[in-house]
Amino acid sequence: MKAQLSKAHQTIADSNTPFVVCLFGSYELRLYWYGSSVLGVLWGDYDEERKTTLVSYHTAVGGGYCKESHMLELLFRDTGSMPKGMNMGGGGIPWDYKVGGNFFKVPLSAIRKYK
Repeated sequence: MKAQLSKAHQTIADSNTPFVVCLFGSYELRLYWYGSSVLGVLWGDYDEERKTTLVSYHTAVGGGYCKESHMLELLFRDTGSMPKGMNMGGGGIPWDYKVGGNFFKVPLSAIRKYK
């Protein structure tokens, strides 16, 4: 796994407002639009060995599918868990966890293993 975002992806994260932010246990995921593509970044606890809080990142490009749900699936798979009430491959984070705007917070009691 990479210890930091590439320069191009760092520029996207620094220059754009994420359209989804989700606090999820010890993780924070953020989704950014750039053009017609999506960048998903997953942050976690500080990793002493890798000297970073970056867990993973992915990009979704092309057409014919929901980039948001695909990106959420990839990032939640990287954590090994997901919010209760969420089905991978369709839809976004359940509205039960919406705090406001583009921000979601999933309590520890609502986290289940990724299937």
